[in-house]
Amino acid sequence: MRLDPIDQLVAELRWEATADSSGEFSMTSSAALEKLARFQLRDPRRYVLAAARPLPKKL
Repeated sequence: MRLDPIDQLVAELRWEATADSSGEFSMTSSAALEKLARFQLRDPRRYVLAAARPLPKKL
């Protein structure tokens, strides 16, 4: 089975990584809303531009 490029990259990075810690974390709902608001696009219809930004200019 051949992995797509993203899955292959994640697999390679995971192979090279070492675990630092394990467990869970928690966050209050107000802190979560604050973080979501900070990273929200001003115009949600522009998400396509934000997603395409890392693509190379020429394919």
